[in-house]
Amino acid sequence: MSSTASGYATETAIYPAGGAYGNATNPPAVSSTGWHDGAYHKHFQIDIDATGFSQLTLSSWSYSSAAGPKEMRVQYRIAANTPWIDVPNSKLTMPQAAYGATSKLEGLALPDACNNQKNLSIRWVMTSTLRTSGEDPYIVGAGGTSRVSNIYIKGKPDGCISGYRGLSTTGTSHTLTNLDANTTYYARIQATDGKNISKVSNKLTFNTGELEPVVVDYEIDFKEQWNYSQISGHTANWITNGAQVTQDMAYHDGKLYVVHRNNSNEDNKIFIVNAFTGAKIGELNTTACTEGTYAISSVGVLGGKVVASNLAATGTAKLIVYKWENDNAVATKWLETTTHADIRAGDKMEVSGNMTNGKIWFGFGDKVYYYKVTNSAIATTPTIINLTKGGVAFDVGALATVGVQELPDGSIWVSGKDMRPVRFNASGVWQEEISTTLLNAQHGTDFNTFSFGDKKYAVAADYHNTSQPVDKLSEGTFALLNVTNGIASATRVKYLPTNGLGATRNASFRSKSIVHVDGNDVHLWVHMPSQGAAYYHYNAVITELENTTVQEHKIYVGYNMLFIQGIEVADVNVFTLTGQLVKSAQAVNELMIDDLKGMYVVLVKDVNNQVYTQKVIIR
Repeated sequence: MSSTASGYATETAIYPAGGAYGNATNPPAVSSTGWHDGAYHKHFQIDIDATGFSQLTLSSWSYSSAAGPKEMRVQYRIAANTPWIDVPNSKLTMPQAAYGATSKLEGLALPDACNNQKNLSIRWVMTSTLRTSGEDPYIVGAGGTSRVSNIYIKGKPDGCISGYRGLSTTGTSHTLTNLDANTTYYARIQATDGKNISKVSNKLTFNTGELEPVVVDYEIDFKEQWNYSQISGHTANWITNGAQVTQDMAYHDGKLYVVHRNNSNEDNKIFIVNAFTGAKIGELNTTACTEGTYAISSVGVLGGKVVASNLAATGTAKLIVYKWENDNAVATKWLETTTHADIRAGDKMEVSGNMTNGKIWFGFGDKVYYYKVTNSAIATTPTIINLTKGGVAFDVGALATVGVQELPDGSIWVSGKDMRPVRFNASGVWQEEISTTLLNAQHGTDFNTFSFGDKKYAVAADYHNTSQPVDKLSEGTFALLNVTNGIASATRVKYLPTNGLGATRNASFRSKSIVHVDGNDVHLWVHMPSQGAAYYHYNAVITELENTTVQEHKIYVGYNMLFIQGIEVADVNVFTLTGQLVKSAQAVNELMIDDLKGMYVVLVKDVNNQVYTQKVIIR
């Protein structure tokens, strides 16, 4: 800051005022004398670089002694030796030896002409010779002082990338993401200790250079992350194997909600588990859950809210669905009814949609039914769907352990204890079912379809040991199916776990798989009562590119064609450097690429599922 009040345009004529540290009403300030004979001449001045900023505002506090100037105004100019221009609404009137409402500016808008100016100057100039005291003589005296404090120039950066305007971070470094390749970027930063804020830094300039290529492979190959099961031998304090205690689980926001139940209804719990580490991190409050054959039997998450059902063992027993507003809330009865299709309800509950438009599903035998949810209110009478094939009732299993997955077209996959998964239309008419060649048993009660990239998959509950009645439903496992080309052409990719979860028979018949797709990551959690639970993960990004131009393998470009030599090709995919798939083909060694220009990554998979990658330039 500079001042001309003492005839000098240097900071040597300015000194701190308001005490060493000041206070809220009398903050540290800069002050100068020599304001006499200074109307429209003597001033305080700041010079700033506003490059890249617009919508500028000014805040300041002004103060004059009894013999100091009474009237001032703010002016600006955008280059040296150009005229000063008044800032609208910036007139200041000084109380005597005090800050006051008429001498303060709070967020005053500066004219648009100030936007994006490298050499912007702001000055507080006296506009009359009147002194603040109003006493004779009325003219500002040579010894009169004026001071200014709490100066803030604020603005919004132009062209700021989404997510970075006003970004706060800790430490002295921060990783920037989602930037374009070979692009120059600019940044300004401020430092703070939580109380004080530094000036805005000078403009920082950097160039991103070339992005590393991102290639994705949507052929899922899950890797086990944790496994708490009888066969693995690993245990956790939230799961009980060898007995029908741990019965169901649901996922939301990185957490599993796991049902722990017993016959006495005195130890019914829902544990909260870190889904990725497998560590127990808490429990829901279930003190209000006391009614039913089992007070808590099944759990789900609808629109971010945990919901759980009891078990109504007869067609006239009371079915209750509880709801928790958050992990610290007490359960409330959301649904309490004896109207549930005159059949047993609650062994297995499913959810679809959200709290604005959702459904709570149950099933038994040849019926599935749902309670409609509208704007967080749940209907007390169910909508019943009778399952049929060829006009005849189609029974999926004589217990209420029926899994239901509703698809976007309104059709439903239904899996009961006596039938492999079957898809029905919204009216309950049979459409298709899983082949006997894909699953060992017909007693799985869970089927879960999902899409990943350009592939479609399903996870289905199954059992390895189906030979003896006493052992049937042991060695529970989950089949990963590739259904990209339709259910009739589905293939089994693998079993998870390979050897199953446990040796104890799953006498409750229920099972559960949860799939969470997050960008290039797929997460899978599986559970079989009495046997155990496990978590699997797959990331589709290939981080290391192989140089395949060696010996008998060669991938190259020429004459508007992509050539692949020495590989028995099953699939070939061409990606941009940011991972976008732009071309694909199967079982070919030549691919027309006359519509592509630039740098790409080619991913080739051979008939033995070996992957080859090569970066190519197409001119």
